[in-house]
Amino acid sequence: MTTYTPTEDSTTIATVGAFARIDAATAADVARRLEEIPGVETFPLDEPGKLGLVIEAEDLDRAHAIVTRDVRHAPGVLGVWPLYAHFDDGDEPDDEAPASTGCTPEGSDHALNTT
Repeated sequence: MTTYTPTEDSTTIATVGAFARIDAATAADVARRLEEIPGVETFPLDEPGKLGLVIEAEDLDRAHAIVTRDVRHAPGVLGVWPLYAHFDDGDEPDDEAPASTGCTPEGSDHALNTT
């Protein structure tokens, strides 16, 4: 697994949960290739051909690029859909929760469109 490591200059972290349909015949290879993308962690789902993803990036724009460019076009990935986004800008007091949102294809300022 290659995880996102924030630099000293980065104060914002975006975490996106996503669902991917993958080629079931090459699932292990697909998961391995996706794990090589910086900031991407995979986890198995109950059915063959389905894979869960956690994507961490310095901001939402970078997370969007990882989903729409790196993950979506990886060999063996048939489709990818973001389901959840969490933003932490580092400016909130410790006793307040950072902003989170469910990602929707339409009607959300924070939706990640993968089409």
